[in-house]
Amino acid sequence: MSTLQQDPKHHFYIVSDEQTGSFLFRKIIRTVQFSADDFEEFSNHFQRMSDELAIWVQKNGRKAHLLHIEIEAHPWILKRVKERISQRFPEGHPYGDFSRRQTITLRLYDHLDPIGQCYTLYKEGKSFINQIETTTQASSD
Repeated sequence: MSTLQQDPKHHFYIVSDEQTGSFLFRKIIRTVQFSADDFEEFSNHFQRMSDELAIWVQKNGRKAHLLHIEIEAHPWILKRVKERISQRFPEGHPYGDFSRRQTITLRLYDHLDPIGQCYTLYKEGKSFINQIETTTQASSD
């Protein structure tokens, strides 16, 4: 019980959009950050992200260019999270539809490894699961 008081659990879900490029070539990058202590919590956040993604794409059209996902998850569920988020989704699923057209990157980390691992899951609609070097992130901290 004293461990919980010393290390309070923090839960978060944050969405931010960044515009890049000039007026005619404007692109929007969406970053979604959330935490999950178990797979059920991850699934709820993933569903929320997918629902919001549909609205974002409908509002911004082709300007909706890149989705960057950062997930702080319990170490025990990291592998399941990566498998779930990198699988193919059926047509009509907002995340699946976006992954068929645009780029999605993922950063997975936990409290034991705050830098974590970064991946490119889809690149311009093609499945492209590739780990990205994180040494530059480590030196910036």
